[in-house]
Amino acid sequence: MMLASCSDSLNIFSHSAVSPEGVTEKDLPALRWGMYNSVQNDPGERAFIFFDILGGTLSTSSGNPKDLIYSTLSPLNGYISSSWNGYFSALFQVNNLLSITENMSPSLAIRNTVKGEAHYFRAYIYFCLASRWGDVPIIRKNTMDLVSRDSLSAVWQFIEEDLDLAISLLGPSSSYYYVSKDAATALKARVMLSAGKKTEAGVLAESLITSGKYKLDSYDKIFRKVLNTEIIFSFENLASESGNNLGDLFYTYAHPNKGQYAYRPPQDVMDMYEATDKRKEISVTIVSGSNCINKYPSGQAGRDPIIISRLAEMYLISAEAQGKNDGVA
Repeated sequence: MMLASCSDSLNIFSHSAVSPEGVTEKDLPALRWGMYNSVQNDPGERAFIFFDILGGTLSTSSGNPKDLIYSTLSPLNGYISSSWNGYFSALFQVNNLLSITENMSPSLAIRNTVKGEAHYFRAYIYFCLASRWGDVPIIRKNTMDLVSRDSLSAVWQFIEEDLDLAISLLGPSSSYYYVSKDAATALKARVMLSAGKKTEAGVLAESLITSGKYKLDSYDKIFRKVLNTEIIFSFENLASESGNNLGDLFYTYAHPNKGQYAYRPPQDVMDMYEATDKRKEISVTIVSGSNCINKYPSGQAGRDPIIISRLAEMYLISAEAQGKNDGVA
């Protein structure tokens, strides 16, 4: 009798979770917002500035750890391991939503939008993983099995396939805080350039440059949540989402909006600014004699948007794609 009782007590169903089969069209908006939140926040705020640190355009007050200086991305570094875990946590949410949309009618407009966004986000996650770690496991469906790494070439191909699906499913969005067909095209341009497919990258970038939908705007608008004509896609990064507070990493506590001053611009970066460079005044501010990154102005006081794609990048991609090839002009 005791064994039977214990056996019954193990058959417990969750009181707070819904099985994928029980999800309906009415549940998609909430799941969609959860996906945006997870992709934005799970990898952590430093995931957005890793390449600035690795490239030497940011440094800590005591100098960067050796594992960052030499780009080894050691798992012993807490920020690196949390970023790795965060990307796969977000991937779980994205794959879960993709599996749910597979069971819904293709005639549902919201189903196609959400499915397209999920393919975009999966491509974005894998772009971040591949550009940092190279060979990584391709996980098309959530699994509890041990998985092995796939080759970098296979990962690039997987990303390209997901972006093609996103482009086929998406159209324009209500604002640049939501993924659109253009956002998928912009990310694909970046992916093609990273994969060495310069011709394709140039064509995609030029398609957005010449579309007439976007134009370069005042630099001081881009990262300050001011409506502008340059952003293609950005995370809105709302404070209510417990979003990433990048501004807090860059200001000193003496700044009116406060900050922990975890990262600063090295002097050799400051020396690169010419006296007439208008970007210096908006990008760097001096607080009590310390140079502070002024790109994300809220400090501890709020949350600034995190830009993923904008027109300025498309010009750079197009220029690089049409420029030198293997060292030959």
